Amino acid sequence: LSKMYSIYAIVSKTGSNAKETAKKYGANYCTTNYKEVLEDDKVNVVLISTRHNLHAKMTIEALKAGKHVFVEKPLCLNESELKQIIQTYNAINGKNAKDATNARLMVGFNRRFSPAAQIVKGIINERENPIVVNYRVNAGYIPLDHWVHGEEGGGRIIGEACHMFDLFNYLTEAEVESVDVSSISPRTEHLSPRDNFTTTLKYADGSICTLTYTALGSKDFIKEYIEIYSDNKVMVIDDFRDLKVYGASHKGWKGQQYKCLLAELKEFGRAVRESESL
Repeated sequence: LSKMYSIYAIVSKTGSNAKETAKKYGANYCTTNYKEVLEDDKVNVVLISTRHNLHAKMTIEALKAGKHVFVEKPLCLNESELKQIIQTYNAINGKNAKDATNARLMVGFNRRFSPAAQIVKGIINERENPIVVNYRVNAGYIPLDHWVHGEEGGGRIIGEACHMFDLFNYLTEAEVESVDVSSISPRTEHLSPRDNFTTTLKYADGSICTLTYTALGSKDFIKEYIEIYSDNKVMVIDDFRDLKVYGASHKGWKGQQYKCLLAELKEFGRAVRESESL
């Protein structure tokens, strides 16, 4: 991050953590009050990586302050917050905006930027027919009293499965027509149906994408495994470390696990520079 952006200020709930992080990255100052950064004219980009329940509020305030915003997923926790963000964004960027800022907003969906996903996208770009995608996530167990499951996190569907839904959207480039969901009926109190489910999304282009998300598996097994079927081709992404391609000339890809946070930050930086040159 520090290679692409000049880190001017660090904000953390804990003062000692803010000070240590600021020292590590050579920031000009640190604070426990994020509004100090929003009021600082020398800061033009804000990166929000708080607990999930604060994302919407901070995103709206940062946009109103004229900052470009990169917010980690999820963007928000409910439809009401989403509507408020959209209204705010349109108000400051619309053609009729009184004081247009050209502020950019990006959500941290990194799977689409991975080498494997980029290669698959290139292969299916010229497809004639819908695709079928099977995405399996061995998510790992998180105790039900963890903040991820509560009001601060919004649950694992909103908090993490949004990554998988974003990849479906990226591959299909179509609107969702319908959603079917089934979840387990736990026999023990330590399990939740909300992180043990399957869901199938039907898209307007005819594509079908299925997600199996479970906290029942072993941590010794790989986390993410994706199969993409398209026009007599099969592409298999194995934990974003390996891509195998069948029925096409591309030989696939192999490397370290690479979901590509850096690539999405580079794209965000490009959008910011483009906006500020308008």
